[in-house]
Amino acid sequence: MKANKDFEYVIRVLNSSVTLEQIKTSENLFENFKNKWKKQLNCFEMVEFMFKFKSERKKQREKI
Repeated sequence: MKANKDFEYVIRVLNSSVTLEQIKTSENLFENFKNKWKKQLNCFEMVEFMFKFKSERKKQREKI
């Protein structure tokens, strides 16, 4: 599924962040991801992506 590849890219960007500003950029990237895929994914799939992103974001913020 192409959405998985797009999401992996978002997570790579997030995990490479070393400042809070870079994390904010990855949040914007994730918002773009959600807008792009909102009509193609069912709500459960989107919630799963959202949960994964928030979990990864929390881990990255703790590293900084």
